Formats: sequence, C-alpha cells, structure tokens
Amino acid sequence: MTDMTSPAGTGPAFAVEMRDVSKVFGETTVLDRISFDIRPGEFVTFLGPSGCGKTTSLRILAGFEQATSGDVRINGQSVSDMPPWHRDIGIVFQSYALFPYMTARDNVGFGLKMRRVPKAEMAKRVEEALKLVGLSGLGDRYPRQLSGGQRQRVALARALVIKPQLLLLDEPLSNLDAKLRNEMRYELKRIQRESGITTVFVTHDQEEAFSLSDRIVLMSKGEIKQAGTSREIWEKPRTGFVADFIGVDNLLPGAVEKDGDELVVRISPSVTLKTEICDFAPGSAVLVAVRAKDVILNPVADETATGLNVFAGNIIDVEYRGERCACRVRCEGIDQTLVALVASSHVPSGAVTLSFASDAVMVLTDDR
Repeated sequence: MTDMTSPAGTGPAFAVEMRDVSKVFGETTVLDRISFDIRPGEFVTFLGPSGCGKTTSLRILAGFEQATSGDVRINGQSVSDMPPWHRDIGIVFQSYALFPYMTARDNVGFGLKMRRVPKAEMAKRVEEALKLVGLSGLGDRYPRQLSGGQRQRVALARALVIKPQLLLLDEPLSNLDAKLRNEMRYELKRIQRESGITTVFVTHDQEEAFSLSDRIVLMSKGEIKQAGTSREIWEKPRTGFVADFIGVDNLLPGAVEKDGDELVVRISPSVTLKTEICDFAPGSAVLVAVRAKDVILNPVADETATGLNVFAGNIIDVEYRGERCACRVRCEGIDQTLVALVASSHVPSGAVTLSFASDAVMVLTDDR
C-alpha cells in the first residue's frame, strides 16, 4: 500500500483516500471495491455514463450515502462514520439549490452565518468570494434576477466562502447552454487554481472532464476502468470500454494468432491485422481499436505498402464534421464498417483503398 504520510511531518500525502469502497442497494452492487487517492490541490473528475457509480462515489465522499464496506479518509482522517456537516466540505449541486428569497450576498454568506462567524468578518469573506467568482457589484440581486451562469457562480461562491477542505461539484454545468458551458469551464478552472482547493467533479461529458481535470477517474458498472491524466486516457486507453467511451470509431472484435515470429489479430476468416504492440497470448479474444484519424483513404490501391493493413472497399456514408468528414467504408471480408477522416474539401466516393499502420492498431480487453 502507498505510504500515506508526507515528508517532515507536513501532513497527509493525500487529501482524499477511498479504500475498497463498495455500495450495495438490495441485490444491486453500485460500487465494487473502488480505491483511489487525490493529492492536495488536485482537480479530479469522476467520468462515466449514467449508472456507472460516479455520483454515488461523490455522495459517499459528501456523507449523503454510507458505504456498505471500505473506508473514506479526508486529509488523513477517517470520515466513514462522520455526518456531512462535520466533514468540512463545500458542494455545488446540479440544481444550484439557492434560496430564492435571499440575495446573492445572503446566499453566499448563509454557511458563515450558520457557523456564527462575526458580521464584519462574514461581510469581508462574502465580498472576497463574490469577487473571486466575478460577481462584484451583484450581491444585492436575487437569484431570479441572475442568469444561469451567474446563479452557478453564486452557488460556487457559497461553497468556497466557508474555506472547506474539499470542494465537490455534482454536474454543475449541465443546466447551461453550450456557449455558456464553455465559458464557465474556463472560469471554473481559474477559480479552482486561484483558490488551490482540492476539487472532485462529476460529469458524463468527456469534453468537460478532459478540459478541466488534473486527473480523470473513468468508471463503468461500479468499477474504475482507468485513472490518469487526460493525455494518458486519450492516447493510451487500457480497455475496450475506455476506447469506446472516448470515441475511438473503429472497434473490431478478434482473436490473437501467431504468424511466424509475429502476432496478428484475426477479425474474420479471411482478414488479419498487423500490430506492433500486443500483450495478449495467442488464442486470446480481444478488441482491436483504430482511431479514424489514423486511417488513410485513397482512391487508388497501394498493394506494395509495407507495415500497413490495406483493404479494398466502398464508401457507403459520409458524415460532415466541420473541417473534416467521416467516411464509412465497407471493406471486403470485414463485417463492420470502418471510419476514416478526410478533409471536407476532398471527399472521395465509390471504390477506395483503406489503410493504417501496424502501430496504429491498439489491442485491448473487450469489457464493453
């Protein structure tokens, strides 16, 4: 197990620790022995589809749900049996949960008032929090007089003003329109960096997760499938589920075979794929993943290409994606269509040759 102490007695190495945490509702296992650590000041996102366990993980951190088994620690202290109001956390809900009859200033100061903070100090901290979220001068407005983005900032200021050990964000951007959501991503990242607070964010939106996070915890069916930086998850997905979730277009089931001194993956009786990297033994059932950007589409066959997987096929559909188009190609001997990206100004039609390098082939466990 990882050493949990920092050098020279400076405190715990991790702001958050979850150890073998499970949650069972009746006969349904929502979380299955998940473990992870979050370092002080990190912005970590729980990412995954609906029902994957990400919100349950957040609720267990907050104390709104009790784990069936396992332990949760915040700044070195076990909080598994501690009620939410003793955990020193700030939380922003998807609905913002503002008091409609209170001004923005009173909403922000509510937590301080409950903690009996002196009025002068409370007024100072509220104004500092409003300034941090860009709402200076709007403290006297009621929620109904604020835009969606401004209401979200009030909720964020209310969570930050109490100076919690941990900030929890439960899909706070989902109620905003696309343009405002993009703007608020930048603001949220700025605020988190300036405050330095350890933050846990929950979302099903991978673009939000990739743009905001220091690290991502990608979940499915109550398990952590992969944890790492945005770059690590994007460039090196570890399983078929991860590749599928982050949008790898070409996913083909197959089996590893020996071809002389090389390993190949057979995806149909007549088609094998060359790969430079394969950690599976011959006979293993696997999933082949190839990104659409790595697929080369040519109107003329190139049978002499070395180190490439080359297939003849026909374009059956073209999907416009702005500067590029996604071409779906039906290839001989392959049951599924393959997708290639081409410039929107140079979209071929009819018969084509599709190819990709052997090092573009990712061979993964099929856990979808």
